[in-house]
Amino acid sequence: MSQPATPRRPLLCSRAAPILAVSLLVVGCGGSLTEVKLSYPDVNGVYDLTALITSSDPAWGIPHGTRQTAVLTIRHASGPQFDGTFSDFQATEPGSPPTEPRTGSVSGTVHPNGQILLELTFAGSGSSYWTGGGKLESRQIAGTYGAGGHISGTFTAQRR
Repeated sequence: MSQPATPRRPLLCSRAAPILAVSLLVVGCGGSLTEVKLSYPDVNGVYDLTALITSSDPAWGIPHGTRQTAVLTIRHASGPQFDGTFSDFQATEPGSPPTEPRTGSVSGTVHPNGQILLELTFAGSGSSYWTGGGKLESRQIAGTYGAGGHISGTFTAQRR
């Protein structure tokens, strides 16, 4: 004769202090509870973004070596998601003056190991223009990015 099925208990999740930590209670075999704590790096702050275009579609006329800069203000309350704003987004081609500054929003996620995905969306636009992936180490995020579907390169964002 078979044993009656043990009813499944829902996964319990609660936000716990400190502010950037999440605790999960997981029901294991036999009904035992195991607590799993996830701590997310705190990415709150103001960052100076510098991105270097290392590859571009020649049809767009954007030369390699063009720099994109912006000031990012990131708000991160808890868990993996964060948001914020950016200002002074400019592109500067070698030997040319910078473009007019633009503003917009920042969104992204951070993994407990420090991996970060960033998206920048210009004010008035319905989709992101600039998408980067990198790692937070000390006071800097460094990685690679793509923008507009026709340029890519490397970036750093230094926390002030």
